Amino acid sequence: MNKKLLIFFSLISLSVVVGCATSVPITTPNGKLGHSINCTGGNMNNCYQKASELCGSRGYNIIDQKDQSAGFFTGADKRLIIECK
Repeated sequence: MNKKLLIFFSLISLSVVVGCATSVPITTPNGKLGHSINCTGGNMNNCYQKASELCGSRGYNIIDQKDQSAGFFTGADKRLIIECK
């Protein structure tokens, strides 16, 4: 039983370290479809990778981005707002 718990917590820890990016469709200021990508659990490269997945070979324009590292009392804030070309 202890070995199963060790494996379980190791997988949980790994998923927290690796992080991921989530996206939500939005309307950009110019009225087009865009995406708000949150990659707080990882780094900005996760955001750029998610943007590439969403837009594919068309590419994307960055409308806004925030890359704030975690502080003593605050968590990291890493976001990207894009619009596919």
